[in-house]
Amino acid sequence: MKKRKRRARATDFTLENLPKNRLSLFFDVLKNNWRKLLLIGLFFLLSVFPLIGINFYFDTVNYSFYNDLLIGKIDQQTYREYYNLNILLNGCFSALAILLASIPLAGLMKIIKRLVFLDPVFFKEDFLSGIKENGAFFVLIGLNASIFIAFDSLVLLLQTSNVVKGIAIGVSFVFVFPILLIMLSMVPIYKVKFISCWLNSFKLYIKHFPFNILMTAVVLSPFALSFIQIIAVKYIIIVCVCLLISPLLLVGLFDYCCYMFDESINKAQYPNYYRKGLAVSKEEKQEEVVGNESCDDDRRLD
Repeated sequence: MKKRKRRARATDFTLENLPKNRLSLFFDVLKNNWRKLLLIGLFFLLSVFPLIGINFYFDTVNYSFYNDLLIGKIDQQTYREYYNLNILLNGCFSALAILLASIPLAGLMKIIKRLVFLDPVFFKEDFLSGIKENGAFFVLIGLNASIFIAFDSLVLLLQTSNVVKGIAIGVSFVFVFPILLIMLSMVPIYKVKFISCWLNSFKLYIKHFPFNILMTAVVLSPFALSFIQIIAVKYIIIVCVCLLISPLLLVGLFDYCCYMFDESINKAQYPNYYRKGLAVSKEEKQEEVVGNESCDDDRRLD
């Protein structure tokens, strides 16, 4: 196999200049890799473009129905039927679009892993290898997300109180999506089966519950843009967020998850992954396993 050559740069880190904590590492990645982050944002935008297009279409259709209601072309009952069908179809097609977007996301998360670990990044090669290695796993994660999104869409159609609807949707936010977000960061690092990945992510979620809820709120915060009423403004902002903000959220998510992995997994099982990308104290350095320079040969997680 032909080896890839790396050209040394003035911005390369030395051991003395490594960041001391995860927050410093986050800002260092932003500072030294902003071009790659823009490229990640572009690829992410292209990945979710079908999802954006589907929501734009159904928003436009719903706006048209609402105008027909205002001018008396349809009555309230007819509008409600159209509106409910709109929500149902939007949820189903959005679920399919998420499944489609999960494939390139596998490649992007491998690139983000290498950025956070301060490894050299070869965008095309790492993107394609990430899809090859983890694409099927990310489709399973996307399938789980799609099922609950479709479920939440159905809940909105039920003739029940808003409290019941809020509880049902809150279950997805509190107990489902945080675990799936942890899995997004776990899969690029460890060789793990789906059930084991889910169980380990659940354990980490419970152990760091308050911070994981905060992490989920931050990462999923762009979904609040759906409440913007002016369609043109909404989707211009959504495109800008996907291009410019999504890379920061994904890097922050992975960096935060690495903190959890360090405390609960790496320190005991994978010392070569412990605080990878960060400065290591002399005491920690003495505890490292000597002679195991590569972590990729054995990174199975039970």
